[in-house]
Amino acid sequence: MKNLLPYIISATALMSFPQLDFAQALAAINPKAPISATGTLTVKNDELVFAGATQTDFDAAITHAPTPYTIKLASGGQCVAGSCYGASVDNEIFEIRKYAPFVASVNAQPCSLDGRIPAKTVISLILDGKSYTGTDGSTFNETVALELTFADPMLPDTKLSSASLLRNSTVYAMVKGDASNITITDFTWSSDHKSFNFSVDFDCIMRCWEHATTGKADVTLKGEMSKIRVTVPGWMTASK
Repeated sequence: MKNLLPYIISATALMSFPQLDFAQALAAINPKAPISATGTLTVKNDELVFAGATQTDFDAAITHAPTPYTIKLASGGQCVAGSCYGASVDNEIFEIRKYAPFVASVNAQPCSLDGRIPAKTVISLILDGKSYTGTDGSTFNETVALELTFADPMLPDTKLSSASLLRNSTVYAMVKGDASNITITDFTWSSDHKSFNFSVDFDCIMRCWEHATTGKADVTLKGEMSKIRVTVPGWMTASK
């Protein structure tokens, strides 16, 4: 049981998804495993509860499973190695690509050449979606991106943060103000300050500014990213 907790609990509790389909969970952990059992998995009091299947069925499926484990959720999100992420656009699931879809990093952005925009340190979160070919033959990758700005050297401030979206060959930017909301639900530094873990929820109105005169409608981007671990660059820890 203990070896299952890191990814099962993250897939259920962290994404507020109370129940996983047993066969889907097995397929996500080990696509090559034969699946004969049906039923559901539920986490209750930090223990796995099986309905229509058994612990033995589950253990057999993960015996030769690759790592890190990936759990795909009915919400369209997924959990890998304890971190979960997912999004929707106008209540339609944002389809996450199958390989290396998520990147979280800390970056230093220099000030603008005219000095009007000051230098800043940001957390960059990039969630890649499906690729497709446009009518002109060009290849596009759908992307959800968040940029969380540090208000001081150690804490981000969502009031200074932003979101962007590339979907259907169109670039959208977040509409600032009461129409959009980015909330950091937890933020914890490691004891050596070389990394931190955090979670963020977002519910944003997105607008395609370059097509404002064409009547292209705004869209609503929603999602959450839970227990994301970010390793910080040496220059940031040195300045602490």
